[in-house]
Amino acid sequence: MSADSGFGHNVFKDSGTIVPVNTAAIVPFPDEQTTALTNATFMQFLSTKFGLMVGKVYMLDGFQGEFRGNYRTQFMNLGLVFPTAMDLVPISAFGGGIIAIPWENVLLSALLLDPSGTPTNNDISEAFQDGFTVVAGGKVTTKPFGLVGHQQVGGMWSDKTRLALSQDPSNISRMLLESKFPLLGDPGPLLHRFLERFFPQLLTPVQPPRTENSTWAVFYGFDQYLAEDVETAVVGGIRLYVRF
Repeated sequence: MSADSGFGHNVFKDSGTIVPVNTAAIVPFPDEQTTALTNATFMQFLSTKFGLMVGKVYMLDGFQGEFRGNYRTQFMNLGLVFPTAMDLVPISAFGGGIIAIPWENVLLSALLLDPSGTPTNNDISEAFQDGFTVVAGGKVTTKPFGLVGHQQVGGMWSDKTRLALSQDPSNISRMLLESKFPLLGDPGPLLHRFLERFFPQLLTPVQPPRTENSTWAVFYGFDQYLAEDVETAVVGGIRLYVRF
């Protein structure tokens, strides 16, 4: 279980970027002074190779790697925490899934999530009312020449109805203004002020917006040590390994 409290104001408007520069500031919601339950999950392995998980899942912790993926101890920028191709995956949502370890150093997982879940919504009766999102991936640990590395691939698919990209440009701006991209910290207000000042004609749609009944994305990432210097020390009977 985990919870998060937000207070004060973030630097998103001053940074001028779409991808948040401070991942922690998007939870529970940018510039919202509140406390939210972000994770409450139960996991149980049924064998040494297969397990189940169910509950309210905190997806910002779902893509941790050797050098990125943990905004608490590594990089704060969301681009180094979460694959931005997965920006429509909810930050925190009800769901469940499976975890499999078919071979040593191979980890597979698949989750079924409420596509509209938020950290501040704890009403399970509202889950899956507008479809579902599937997030699946695999991670393999490799050691070429004795040096640790990881290969990771994954993707998402959702049947939630969303505005399509292929349509009149004014509707594209409307999509960015009105659609919620959980991991981008809601860029709508900032974009609206920009368009209002420089391209006011784009704020008036000239055609009905087109929609799509499904959304998908894929990503690939890797990390690899190119050199290692491992020192060993014994402190109080405990052997410590320090990697540089």
